[in-house]
Amino acid sequence: MNRLGIMMLEPDLFHSFYTGMAEAGENHNIEVVLFSPLQIHPHTEWVQGYRYSNEIGSWEKDIFTIPEFIYDRTFYQDDFASKQAKAIAQWLKNRDDLCFLGYGLPNKWTIYQHLKKQDKVSPYLPETTLIESIPESIARIKKDKLVIIKPYDGAHGNAVYEIEADQKEMTIRTTKKLEMIEKKMDDDTLARWLEGVTRKKSFIMQRRLENTDDQNRPFDLRILLQKSEHEKWIVTCKGFRAGNQNSLLTNLSAGAAAIPYEEWKKNQKQYNWKYIESELSEILSTLPVILEEEFAPLFEIGLDIVIGKDSSVWILDMNSKPGHKMLQLLTHEEIKQIYSLPLRYCKALQRKMPAAGGEST
Repeated sequence: MNRLGIMMLEPDLFHSFYTGMAEAGENHNIEVVLFSPLQIHPHTEWVQGYRYSNEIGSWEKDIFTIPEFIYDRTFYQDDFASKQAKAIAQWLKNRDDLCFLGYGLPNKWTIYQHLKKQDKVSPYLPETTLIESIPESIARIKKDKLVIIKPYDGAHGNAVYEIEADQKEMTIRTTKKLEMIEKKMDDDTLARWLEGVTRKKSFIMQRRLENTDDQNRPFDLRILLQKSEHEKWIVTCKGFRAGNQNSLLTNLSAGAAAIPYEEWKKNQKQYNWKYIESELSEILSTLPVILEEEFAPLFEIGLDIVIGKDSSVWILDMNSKPGHKMLQLLTHEEIKQIYSLPLRYCKALQRKMPAAGGEST
């Protein structure tokens, strides 16, 4: 029996997606284990992790060898433990005897630099700059009037700021504890603030796209792409996310609502949906292939699309470790099928690998 390890910085024993995968594993002759890269003993290479027991319906502590296949769901912070875990994960990726379902994407700035050279996708990318020169950045803010800045390796809407320029002053807005806060600054104060926030993290800047509905809620389209057992990209879930009124973020973790695609489309008749869906079809047929050609093999992609008031289509963000909260829009049977996708893709990868076996205590 092959083993698929779900790798997380801190194993989540109560996450429905991982538990669903583990329960489905028996039907696919794959044992699912859960572990952190920090739980690998550096000398013996044994792992102190968790194995799912179908008998009791929960995860149990166990010790086992490193699983042959790894589903990487590790999110790193700036702390020492994350730096350690990242180095260990890279060591695992470099090993010929192990296979990751997906090998991940680099930071947002690196992705943009590669994709802007690709004629098929570059028209859908909002102009993006790396904040290096503070005076040049302030000049761009004054030119564009309304911009977004965010960490080039950020996730979950953390440290996202909107900056608006008028003739007298600058206004900075961000979301903290689900509430929008704002501060007004002159140019000198803004320069010092930008120097402060970019001292520890690199930030990118984009013109703020017009993505608010008639209730002044920010919204975007989230598309979850995953690979089938035939190694073909398929859309497994898509729906709109609408944030709180007058807010900035569309992340479900920040209080946004998930709305079925067809329901949103039906209620937003002012858009040219024929044109929008033609553009989406073009993006979905080209972007995953280009990402794998430019970077590394992937298993899933979370794609965030902004639709402008003029029906323009923009790729706002893409990531290789997308959240699965949008699955709430699906039926129970549809969700069960998605639980089994990593397992079925694992079996497709298995056919390419030499026979391997693992042990447990």
